[in-house]
Parts: sequence; C-alpha cells; structure tokens
Amino acid sequence: MSWLTMFLPEDEYKQKRLISFLAEAAVIAFLTTLIGAALTRLTSIPALASEKSFLIIAAVLILYPLLRYILSGIEYADIFTSQQYKKQMKHITFRSITFFILFNLIYAIATEHNGWSTIIQTAGLALIFMTLLFLIDISSLTVSYKKNKNLETD
Repeated sequence: MSWLTMFLPEDEYKQKRLISFLAEAAVIAFLTTLIGAALTRLTSIPALASEKSFLIIAAVLILYPLLRYILSGIEYADIFTSQQYKKQMKHITFRSITFFILFNLIYAIATEHNGWSTIIQTAGLALIFMTLLFLIDISSLTVSYKKNKNLETD
C-alpha cells in the first residue's frame, strides 16, 4: 500500500470511504484552481493574492474530507442503543476536558509566564479548540447513532 495508510483507520471500509473523500477534495481543489485562474485571466476581477488562494485550497483539502467523514456516520459503527450513546457521550466529554487540561499544562510548562493575560489567552485558545473537537465528535456520534438506529429497524 501507500505511505498514506499509516494515517488511515484500520477498518477497510472506513479507509476506502476516507480515500474517496480525499479524492473528491482534491478534485474540488483542482477545479477551484482552474476557475480562479480562468477568472483572473478572462475577466477584470482582481486576482487573489497567492497566499489567500493557497489558504482557500488548503481549507478545501482539509475541511471537505472532515465534514464528509463527520456527516457519513461511519465513525461510531458500534453504537446502537441509547445506553451506548450516553456512555460514548460521557467518554467524549471526558476526552474534551482532558484535552483542555493537558493543552494548558503543556503550554504552561513549555513557555514563560508573562502574566495573567497570557494565561487567559491560552485558556481561551484551549477552550476554542476543546469546543471544536467536542462539537465534531458529538456531531459524528449523533449522525452515526441515527444511521445505526435506522439500519437496525430496517
């Protein structure tokens, strides 16, 4: 296989789906590049700075597979009952709080303390990341649970 497989899940079905999401993102990024180049060349629309163009393409390559994976409902294939759902919710909550605490501890150890403003800014950044990770996990869990529940009733 390829070097990419070390970043993919062990489950073969999840691997294939994720690779297809990455391929779709690459095609969308390529088409975005072509459209941007055509607009720049054929119209009087001012060209985006190369940094902004790069950021747009990078965002497509990162966000599209992430959103597709979350909305596909394949992350939590073993959650069928409300008890399993609640247990996984507690696990996600614990994991998010642990991330928040570890982020702040590692940052405090690795950097100099420049007063309360730095501590508050770091805690705010950690809170933002914790919230994003929590929302991503909860969304994926909810979609997976609903899909699994529908599969079970069919």
